[in-house]
Amino acid sequence: VHMVGKENIYIGSNTVIQSGVVLDASAGPIIIKENTMVMACSYLEGPLVIDNDCLIKAGSKIYGGTSIGPGCKIGGEVDSSIIEKYSNKSHEGYLGHSYVGQFVNMGSGTITSDLKNTYGSIKINTNSGKIDSHMTKLGSFFADYSKTSIGSLIYAGCSLGVSSHLHGYMLKNIPSFAIYGEGMMANTCELEIDSAIKTQKIMMERRNLTQTNTDSNLLNDVFKITNDDRKNFGVVKQRFHFS
Repeated sequence: VHMVGKENIYIGSNTVIQSGVVLDASAGPIIIKENTMVMACSYLEGPLVIDNDCLIKAGSKIYGGTSIGPGCKIGGEVDSSIIEKYSNKSHEGYLGHSYVGQFVNMGSGTITSDLKNTYGSIKINTNSGKIDSHMTKLGSFFADYSKTSIGSLIYAGCSLGVSSHLHGYMLKNIPSFAIYGEGMMANTCELEIDSAIKTQKIMMERRNLTQTNTDSNLLNDVFKITNDDRKNFGVVKQRFHFS
């Protein structure tokens, strides 16, 4: 293991750093908490926080300005992003200048864009119109329980709603509980609330957690209050399938 700025590196108990890992704290501290595994040949740059019980896959590249919550599995390339607890970006692909909620799962090859070809300010679409972020680098926003399939491409400033699913590429925001496949010539369909709650239970059990009534009721409430978002988007109530 090669450490730069060793005095700014903190490694918690029962954490394993495998051979060939580079920890570069020259630009800011690196904090890796307890019971975490950093697999071989990864590059980690500060300022960086990795919480308890995480797995950093072999050959990962994690750059400064990143915070990773507990119980996450991370691989590929991550830059200047916040990842909340129990979310997975386990495979190759780029995540930059983005916010990722809880229990998010990104399929292999998911890539976020965080820079316009013109180097101009990135605008964010909202229900009230576009908002200028006044930022030249801004990636994506992933709400809790959102998921991307393999090879998903997400343009700068876009957001995925709660329990939304993305197939293909995304040029606009996806409402909550929508299965989006326009980039692959498929209708955008509504994810049934019963399916979302069942999936929530499975995801929690995989983390040795127990789904409570509060968890499922919260999803149900969000489903109701986002109904108009899906209606305005043109989401159809039918089973999702590719053409």
